[in-house]
Amino acid sequence: MYKKSLELNKEAEELKKIYQEELKGKNELLKTINSILDDFTITNYRIDEKFDLYLNDCSVSQKADRLLSDGEKNIIAFALFISELKLLYSETEKSIIFIDDPITSVDYPNLYSIYNYLIDIITENNNSQIIITSHNILFLNLFKFRYNGNATYFKLKEDSNGKTNCYLDTDTSDSIYLEKLKEIYNIATTNTIDSKQKLYIHNYCRYVVETLSRFEFPNYKKESSSSDFYIRKLKEQIKENPESLNVSNNSLDILNNIINKGSHATIEIVHDNEYFDDKHYVKCCKTIIEIIKTKYSGQFELLSFDKTKEISVDKLNVEEILSEAKS
Repeated sequence: MYKKSLELNKEAEELKKIYQEELKGKNELLKTINSILDDFTITNYRIDEKFDLYLNDCSVSQKADRLLSDGEKNIIAFALFISELKLLYSETEKSIIFIDDPITSVDYPNLYSIYNYLIDIITENNNSQIIITSHNILFLNLFKFRYNGNATYFKLKEDSNGKTNCYLDTDTSDSIYLEKLKEIYNIATTNTIDSKQKLYIHNYCRYVVETLSRFEFPNYKKESSSSDFYIRKLKEQIKENPESLNVSNNSLDILNNIINKGSHATIEIVHDNEYFDDKHYVKCCKTIIEIIKTKYSGQFELLSFDKTKEISVDKLNVEEILSEAKS
């Protein structure tokens, strides 16, 4: 009986030790997740000891699908992924690390935070093969700038038969601004926009317009409204000299609406055309290219406009377009 009691006590101690180790690991995982969330712009969200999601100390796990934007969902998933990678996997289990499009629907401040975390992963796991995919060329170019020839890049393209082909990417990377401008140019010249481009083109347009605003009006300090300010200045220019720019006020209003509304739209809203349909996005891109063509000829030449047909910007009625868009 005494021997049996000793065996039970020993077994209980072993179970207690296992439990304490698991509890310690769980607490460390939660601490790491919440610490990572602090580095992003969703600091009011927390994961508790039951792995429930809290917002300002209120449980929102059952409402997360409605409360969180797609970008916030991706950030929380990314925080969990990073934490598990750091704490739960051995070196041999991390021989290959595959990270699939971690920045979908994420705004630019958080995009750069994700980029910095990925750099840490690459540095900490230098014996691992790390594969990162993204539809965002600008995001991938950040790695090109950093690693130059120390990584291999591939492009996946779908042919006319629907088959996806893999190509070695040997393109040199342009500046972030020029990459965005090229994407806008591509949409403007082809008169088409696909579902992936609609996820980010409004942010590309915002970036380009804000960059132009900083360049032309360096003393304007309100970063959050610099695109509005720049568009307002263009309207003043057109009012003073209607022939100076082949863009209508209506086109500028469309551009401004897409920049401001599109930047806050969810994936579902974008795909359901709740705010704007394809022709609005194409119109927005054409307006930007016409501005570049008229006011900044050097950038115009970089886009090889002399080798392509000119883009005419139809002066659509903004009331007609905005009446079709749901507010």
